[in-house]
Amino acid sequence: MKVAGNYLGYKHTAEAKLKISLAKLGKKLNMEIRKNISSSLKISKLVGHKHTLETKLKLSEIASKRIYNHPKNIGVSVRDTITGDIKEYKSIREAAKYLKTDTKSIRDRIPAK
Repeated sequence: MKVAGNYLGYKHTAEAKLKISLAKLGKKLNMEIRKNISSSLKISKLVGHKHTLETKLKLSEIASKRIYNHPKNIGVSVRDTITGDIKEYKSIREAAKYLKTDTKSIRDRIPAK
């Protein structure tokens, strides 16, 4: 539903993007605007922050142990076409991880109800 005066979701054409780009080319922002932009970026403590390798490894380990047990998870059964064995997964994401594929590939193969 469109709302009057709202451009949410509007896609500019390539020609329009080029015109906008050319119109802004060479114009400099005044110091007040530049200070406002700078101060708004400094609010976040992570702007310009780089994690150490040790921290990245810790975060990666934590993320790999994370259990996604969302109530909307769809259980998935996968049948091996060669052996006929059926393996059950709690979610599409879990099945995709085990099968080394993306979730969309699995979601596309689930029959619609």
